[in-house]
Amino acid sequence: MLGKDINTTVLTGVDGKQLTVVGTAEIELSIAAYACCMDFVVIENMAHNVILGLESLNNLQAVVDLSNSTLSIANNLVTVPLIRRIPARNILRTVTAVTIKPMHEIRIPVKIAANYSPCPSMVESLITSRAKPILVAKVFVDPKSYVTVCQVANISENPYKLNARTALGTITPADLLSTLDEQLKPKTTLWRCASSFYLGPLL
Repeated sequence: MLGKDINTTVLTGVDGKQLTVVGTAEIELSIAAYACCMDFVVIENMAHNVILGLESLNNLQAVVDLSNSTLSIANNLVTVPLIRRIPARNILRTVTAVTIKPMHEIRIPVKIAANYSPCPSMVESLITSRAKPILVAKVFVDPKSYVTVCQVANISENPYKLNARTALGTITPADLLSTLDEQLKPKTTLWRCASSFYLGPLL
């Protein structure tokens, strides 16, 4: 509910124009398993749903770890990944609707975007899906078409339905690395994707 008493402080946007203040509201803020009530100023036509300022982050005892892309709050009681913008071409979406049984793991066919060039790649969980009772395995794939698979587990005690075209994971190219370790098996290859490594058989 919007409050009647509005702070008379003038707020301006990055373009220097004054922002239209609608009112104030006390809202329950939930970050992973941590919840608290905070006072917010409601602004008309904002591009973002919520902006937390330094004062709010300080009250939350927040620590922003840019090197590991995480946000910790309440004296490290809860740590969540920072959301990064992922290009649409790297998003994997379910081909059809599927229901995963409780405490089950299955492979689900997923669609690769038409503007992504199929190549040896790493599949990882989409950050937004981490709030759901499902886990997406990090796996290496070498797709020859615009359909690949995601290994998905339902860790809840209830069936979980994924609708068709649900954004489920991300796919990014993996770079083939040469290795100087001659003790590796002849058919073993080291793949690199961003800061992650996968050691597996050469397909």
